[in-house]
Amino acid sequence: MKNLKNGVHAVGGAKGLYIKKAGRQAYFFLRYTDITKKRHDFKIGNYPQCSLKQARIDAHEQRKKINAVQNTVE
Repeated sequence: MKNLKNGVHAVGGAKGLYIKKAGRQAYFFLRYTDITKKRHDFKIGNYPQCSLKQARIDAHEQRKKINAVQNTVE
């Protein structure tokens, strides 16, 4: 991660998973769009306390919850 430039970067391995780096700090977040087409960012955890593997697992779990809620609203 030390070679990663400041900014928001797509991570891969989970739909909508990103990492934001600012200086020495970095955190993973899930970006999703709700049924009203509004974009939201859901923070998953700080790097390195939250590993990339754990961030992917958490992103998959949160995506399932988001989809379940959106399917009941539609």
